[in-house]
Amino acid sequence: MQTPATRYRMSQRSVPEAIVPPEYEPQAEVRKVDQSGCFVFKGRTLRAYKALAGKQLALRATSQDGLFELCYRRYILAQIDLRQDDVKTVHHVPEHVSTLSSV
Repeated sequence: MQTPATRYRMSQRSVPEAIVPPEYEPQAEVRKVDQSGCFVFKGRTLRAYKALAGKQLALRATSQDGLFELCYRRYILAQIDLRQDDVKTVHHVPEHVSTLSSV
């Protein structure tokens, strides 16, 4: 009879003590998400995700004036349109990996 310890194979990879904070490129606007899931950008309070509370996000300008990509590490999470005061979630995040950051 197998015991739980022999039934499952344990990973040989080590787990880091803490996750290293992301490093963003110099031109990115970096903001920290508060406990309610919000952050301030260009004088406006915007809602991100509560799951990102305490994390640093990057806002990257696009080729369109007033349109920014909201990113966590190398993933684009949403587009922020300051002209329309609109935040649009980006779906299928793995397909929208930003090439601007190697993090």
